Amino acid sequence: MSDTAAATPAETTATTPTGRFCWHELLTNDPAAAAAFYGEVIGWGSSEWGEGETPYQLWMNQDVPIGGMMALPEHLASTGVPPHWLLYVSTPDADACAAKAESLGGTVLEMVDVDQVGRMAVLKDPLDAVFIAYQPSDVTPGHDELAQRTVGGLNPGRKSSNYIQDCTICVSCRCAGPCWTVPRKREERT
Repeated sequence: MSDTAAATPAETTATTPTGRFCWHELLTNDPAAAAAFYGEVIGWGSSEWGEGETPYQLWMNQDVPIGGMMALPEHLASTGVPPHWLLYVSTPDADACAAKAESLGGTVLEMVDVDQVGRMAVLKDPLDAVFIAYQPSDVTPGHDELAQRTVGGLNPGRKSSNYIQDCTICVSCRCAGPCWTVPRKREERT
């Protein structure tokens, strides 16, 4: 781990979308069994990511990494934390996001830097739900390519590759990515 893993907020503000679910991670007692289960149930493959100290698998869908999986860390398992999915939400500044969460009654559980990945604020909201505010060191991962195919399929006659890029924003939560609420055109965004 490194304190310089993430790009500075000034470097990532222009390229990192704020508030997009961008990574999904499974922490489990048995990664091999989980890989077999999800492979059979929904067709995902897995691939070893050899960059870190801790063994880590990438979830693969048609050769595209869509998430990750690792053994549930002992420091969590020993306190009774069960296997679970963890959602990453993109932010250009993990530290500012952590400070904002605390000011609103949330808890910062841990700040983590991972070389070649980024800076992460592990946060708990006031109702005890845990998520990660993720400041990537490079390109923000995401699943827009899947959402474009899916959402584009709901709009016959419209090219799916332009749908997300050109006209959607979530009216209710103001997220910048695909959402199942009413879309608005880019000009209507404020």
